[in-house]
Amino acid sequence: MTTKPFDDFRTLLATLPPADAAAETRVRTLFARADKPKASLGRIEDVAAWL
Repeated sequence: MTTKPFDDFRTLLATLPPADAAAETRVRTLFARADKPKASLGRIEDVAAWL
């Protein structure tokens, strides 16, 4: 049996559910309301909204 490196990871990525635009909007709204400087968390805010 031969498999390419990361085949299981590729399979997992291929079966991810579609993005949830409503959830992304909710997350970005919560970050905007948080008592912190705008975009102070940097890329983490984008990653959290993406997830």
